[in-house]
Amino acid sequence: MAIHRRVILLEKSGSGMKYANTLAGKWLLRFDWRDWNEKVVATFEIKKKARSWTIGDP
Repeated sequence: MAIHRRVILLEKSGSGMKYANTLAGKWLLRFDWRDWNEKVVATFEIKKKARSWTIGDP
């Protein structure tokens, strides 16, 4: 089953994009992966630590 997907970033939504700064200089970017019916297919987290990137599914 093929699903047409797009990424929607919502800054003011609890289920949308979240951007947080920490004292250690790290930041977390969370966004939802939705289909055309606005249903959340998956939520991804991208964490940046120093010079490395980690992408995980919470």
